Amino acid sequence: RQQEHGGGLRAIFNQENLGFAAACNQGAAAARGKYLLFLNNDTEVQPGWLAPLVEVLRDDPRVAAVGSKLLFPDGTIQHAGVVVVNDQKLPDPLVARHIHYRAAADLPDANRPRIYQALTAACFLIRRRCFTAAGGFDEGYRNGYEDIDLCFRLQQIGWLLVYQPASLVIHHESASGPARFTHVAENINRLHERWLGEIQPDLLIDPDGTPRPTRNGLVRSYAPAAAADPPARRGLVSIVVLTYNALACTRQCLAALLAHTSGDFEIILVDNGSEDGTVAYLAEMAAAHENCRLIANEENLGFAAGNNRGLAAARGEYIVLLNNDVVVTPGWLERLARPLAKEPQVGLSGPMTNNISGPQQLPEVDYDQNTLAGLSDFAARFAAERAGACRPCWRAVGFCLLIRREVIERIGGLDERFGRGNFEDDDFCLRALLTGFQTRLAGDCFVHHFGSQSFLAAGIDYRQSLHDNWEIFKRKWGMPADLPYGADYDFTPHLAGGFDPNRHHVRLPAEELTAAPGKGGS
Repeated sequence: RQQEHGGGLRAIFNQENLGFAAACNQGAAAARGKYLLFLNNDTEVQPGWLAPLVEVLRDDPRVAAVGSKLLFPDGTIQHAGVVVVNDQKLPDPLVARHIHYRAAADLPDANRPRIYQALTAACFLIRRRCFTAAGGFDEGYRNGYEDIDLCFRLQQIGWLLVYQPASLVIHHESASGPARFTHVAENINRLHERWLGEIQPDLLIDPDGTPRPTRNGLVRSYAPAAAADPPARRGLVSIVVLTYNALACTRQCLAALLAHTSGDFEIILVDNGSEDGTVAYLAEMAAAHENCRLIANEENLGFAAGNNRGLAAARGEYIVLLNNDVVVTPGWLERLARPLAKEPQVGLSGPMTNNISGPQQLPEVDYDQNTLAGLSDFAARFAAERAGACRPCWRAVGFCLLIRREVIERIGGLDERFGRGNFEDDDFCLRALLTGFQTRLAGDCFVHHFGSQSFLAAGIDYRQSLHDNWEIFKRKWGMPADLPYGADYDFTPHLAGGFDPNRHHVRLPAEELTAAPGKGGS
């Protein structure tokens, strides 16, 4: 039964102990706010504790949830983030542990915002829509690992989880009594059954107790999104151009973009730590054009994370992700946006091009692909011959991708576990499809793509990156571990009982069921 009091306080009285997950889900169902704050009853919040949590979610749409710094009453650390450990000493191949547990509160590493794979729900602020999309707490757990499981699901969908030490809370820990530990074995087994092999550990503990970081660990510093901008403007298109060195390509890209783009648009230039004069050039462009803004990262954050900073700063009703090795042609944006304007269920669209994987690549083009002589004439003829052409496809590659803003608001940004690039665009399109947004290829829109210029500028082995991220993609989407890159894969056998959000499988349109995911990235 539910009882309501003045001042916004409402109480729900259960006749029996439902357990942590069920009770939290019950409270979430009754809540009215856009954010949900889960707070243990053995905590004591400190002055100013809430505002830093709210600010992270308010200012950064990439983040699903944020957690506080929790201290024991004696002032030592109880929670400063959760690391995923393969403990070969126990042994336990998948165990979640509080980092810096019982360390001094002023430990520098515990006083910097960081991204983790999991946070404790003892004090946990989450967007309501993210909580709903992930399915809430799994009631199959009993007073343990519900929060870790939820965080894993949020992470697999593509959202970030942030530890914010500016929010301080005292936590007495496990004050509810011994019932807290009566289902430990069952909870661990459930976590293993669901996530073993899919979640990669941050830390490996050798049989002799020596800890070592893993190459796939995802703990990292948190770089806040750009300062909050005015609300989204109807009709505005935000074009996010990600750069890393390759200055000559960037000059060519921006020259064409400014020459051939009309209407209400802004250009968000995101640099990933270039060292070849690119930042100075971009700063000049931002100073010379009112509709250009520059976000300069100190290091190469990778394709997904770099673009996510641009997405967070975008104000448009539509957003374009555009590689810096792309040269657009007259009328490109109008043609690319037409499918979204015609069909409200369409959330993404991509153009045709000369150099990419999959159905967006033309078998041949009639212009010089090195000098680009004849490109504009070719694109004009191409558009006239195929005026209005449009076809459905389950994916559009991220080298030039138009996105309806509602898609990002529903599913978040690109999944940053894909690092420098490849498969984050495939993943994004699948996630959009699962939430009801379709993808179209604008058959009359042509843009030129040099291809892989940022990989070359960074000295990255593109083929190795492709295969490394193929392994990540397979794990995330439950595909056979031995499936080689480029092999056809039919997703439908996984879906006999419908879509299971906990496993992140996907139903593809009938004509695309055996399409092999292709390369993405820059």
